[in-house]
Order: sequence, then C-alpha cells, then structure tokens
Amino acid sequence: MCNGCPALLRHGYLLQQRTEQMQTTESTFNTTSVTAVSNVTNNHFLYFAYGSNLLKERLQLRNPSACFHTIGILKGYALKFGFWGKGFERLNIWHGGVATIEEKKDSEVWGVIWKIGNEHLRTLDKQEGVDIGFYQPLEVKVEIKDGELLCRTYQMNNFTAQLTSPQYKQVMCLGAKQNGLPLDYTNKICAVETNDYSGPSVLDDINAVMEDEKHRTPHRCTARTT
Repeated sequence: MCNGCPALLRHGYLLQQRTEQMQTTESTFNTTSVTAVSNVTNNHFLYFAYGSNLLKERLQLRNPSACFHTIGILKGYALKFGFWGKGFERLNIWHGGVATIEEKKDSEVWGVIWKIGNEHLRTLDKQEGVDIGFYQPLEVKVEIKDGELLCRTYQMNNFTAQLTSPQYKQVMCLGAKQNGLPLDYTNKICAVETNDYSGPSVLDDINAVMEDEKHRTPHRCTARTT
C-alpha cells in the first residue's frame, strides 16, 4: 500500500467525505442486498472486475490482497456507463459515468477475475457503495479458458446513462492491456466516447502509486494462474 504516500491519503479522505455526504442524502433505494457469496473459501473469494478495477493499482488502493487469477467473459450482459440516479454528479469522484453491466441477450463483457482475501470483502463492498445502494453485489458465472467460475461482481442501481470521463476510460484501457484482454475488446473500450473533464481525479492517486512501484520490488502474487 504505498506507505506514506500523500496521494493515497488525499484520496482516502476525499472518498470518506463524499461517502458521508451520500449517506446523509435521502434515497428511495432498497439498500438491502445479498452479501454472502458461495465462492468464498476459508481465506479468499473470486471477484469479476470489468470497470476501473481492471487495473491492479486501482483495485489495490483499498484491497491490497487482490491478486490476478485469470481473465474471463460474462455472457448475456452488456457494458454501460452512467451514474446512480440524477442529481448526484457532485459526489462523483470520477467526474463522469462509471461502468456497470446490464442484462442483454447476445452480448458479452470481458473482465479480470481477481482472487481477494476475505479480509477485503468489506472494503470492496465499501468501494462499490453497497452500503448506500450505489451498486448491488451479484453472483455470476464467468467463462474461462477451461470451464467457468462463480464470481462476485457488482451492478449499479437506478442506472442513469452518462458519458464517462477521459480519466476513467484511461484506467480501464490500462487495465485491459495490463491483463491481456482481447485486442478487439480493448480497442472497443479505448474508443468509448467521453466528456471533456480535465481536472483532478482518482487517476492522479493511481499514477502516484504506479510511479512509487517503479522504485520498489514487485509483490509476488501466488494466486496467478496461466
């Protein structure tokens, strides 16, 4: 976790502050969700990421036990960009639409399956805003090269379409390339239309972590498979 990294401290404070703002906002959503997942073992669970958490450095900001497991494809869903209802844009740390999945016949979403320690199940839920009804956790069957895996993923509640920011798209593109998603799918992500936001964002924190990692010995992850 980039000990002493000012950027991470700023990000943590900002995220906590905005989460507290959202928790004080009246909502019509039913925030009750299923938090138990059948793929949880004694020490880890499998998580299917398709948005900004495609990038290791983004996911590990709050979930440092995350290790690459494999890539996979979720069939019967389409990738969408938007936000949680209307009127909450001021609370959006990405300054634009973020990724979600929507059921759609004959569609598919590629992503990364991460193996994460059970101690970070709660922090991942918190990152996805499960406690305030932003996303809800789902169990999905993800196809991999030699079969399928049952994974935890997240779907946005009260989805409202919105252009994503250039920074969010950049993180997704970096993650897709980092983990070897198919080239045609990666190119599709990198061609997504964006808004014109050009100010600070979570990408600044991620860049700080990536720069710091250049000067540290890489963490060896025993969960990786080929």
